[in-house]
Amino acid sequence: MTNLRRFRKSRKITMKELGDLVGVSESMISYYEKGTRAPSFEILLKLGEVLDCSVSDLIGDSHSPSAEESYLSDPESIMLEAYRELNEHGQLKVYDYILDLLRGGYSKKDSAIELHA
Repeated sequence: MTNLRRFRKSRKITMKELGDLVGVSESMISYYEKGTRAPSFEILLKLGEVLDCSVSDLIGDSHSPSAEESYLSDPESIMLEAYRELNEHGQLKVYDYILDLLRGGYSKKDSAIELHA
């Protein structure tokens, strides 16, 4: 989650305080900030509420194309465009579904990211 640390620091909240507010440990917040674990849909919603920002802001969804996006395949580009058409609730459902698929063994390879509910 590319922006979690920035939002947390701008609100002058410690990792422990944020963890207590959303119901996870301080170390879990650290894992989220480092990108080694991904929060569940419910935790994402709580983080957005506590930090007073959208989930899209937290996960770094920006509507300006990045260098990486210029290398997307046609199906990836179509999926990204469709994702951007969704409202925040729809985007969260897509994110949650992707996490479920990865947990269910649909990853191309063993993922380095451990998913946490």
